[in-house]
Order: sequence, then C-alpha cells, then structure tokens
Amino acid sequence: THFLKPGTPMDDEAAARGTSTYLVERRIDMLPKALTEDLCSLRSGVERLAFSVLWEVAPDTCDVVSVDFTKSVIKSVAALTYGEAQARIDAPSDTSEL
Repeated sequence: THFLKPGTPMDDEAAARGTSTYLVERRIDMLPKALTEDLCSLRSGVERLAFSVLWEVAPDTCDVVSVDFTKSVIKSVAALTYGEAQARIDAPSDTSEL
C-alpha cells in the first residue's frame, strides 16, 4: 500500500500479526495507531483511496454477469459501532440509507 512498503520492519510485524485482534475492552492493532485510527480508517464523510471489486448481478437470477477490479475513491456515510450496525440490521422498520 501507499503507507506500508514491502520488506520493511513494519510490514514484517504486520505479517506476523496477520490481523487486528479485538478483545473485550481492548484491541491489538496490526498496524500503528496513526494508520489504523486515522490515515487508513474509514471515517464518516472523508474520502479514501481504495481498491474495489465491482460486480454486476443479474436481477432475476442473482448470477454474477461481470466483475471489475479497479482503483477507487470511497466515502463512508457513517461510522457505526458494532451495536449500532446490528440495531439497524435488526430493525425492519428502519428505511434509512445506512
């Protein structure tokens, strides 16, 4: 990525960790806080460079008609906690865009 170059000590440490680990009341990040909480974090209303996979799906069969891998710019609409996201999933009357 732009922020993490292959073969650097930070890349080696991130590879050894493999992922961020979420525990009760604690998180062990794969990358330094400046990256995980700011520069690489999806923040509400902030544009971020990304690599996206775009699928075209047939509406009648749900078959994948085409796939495109592309560089993109994304902007999250909201930053939700896991609880907030689950509440929206569980609320059938919620018709908001989120």
